[in-house]
Amino acid sequence: MRGVVLSLYRGRRLASWGARAVAYIIDLLFGALLAAPGAVLVAIGSGVAHGAVRIPLLTVGSVLLLIAAVVQIWQTAWRQGDRGQSWGKVVTGLRTVSADDLRPIGGPRGMLRWLVDLVCSWVTILEVLNYLWPLWDDRNQTWADKVARSVVLAK
Repeated sequence: MRGVVLSLYRGRRLASWGARAVAYIIDLLFGALLAAPGAVLVAIGSGVAHGAVRIPLLTVGSVLLLIAAVVQIWQTAWRQGDRGQSWGKVVTGLRTVSADDLRPIGGPRGMLRWLVDLVCSWVTILEVLNYLWPLWDDRNQTWADKVARSVVLAK
């Protein structure tokens, strides 16, 4: 692989920005698939004029959207911290680990990492900079990784 520079951390290969982006997109797609049934029911319910049909459609759709949000937060925050992998990272073979001991960071630090990403997403330029930061960081870390003291390793 001529011309490709592999970044190492404690003898382990760090995940590239591209691999991390693919894992993130896969996580977004899982979230969209989870939310789709609820969104469809809410959309149909919003277009129906009759209250006897509208209210159940809106209620069930909203409950499904809430469940989808909880599952998505669980898998991208708690599960990723506890097991080292979100569903997207399972597919791409990446692992989120502690920069200290290369073990999964745990659920609470996974939630912290997710919350930092969430706060950054409130201001578009911060979100963009956060996700691009691994391109020039020595450890390929986002700001959320830095706060949670985590690194993302490749296979």
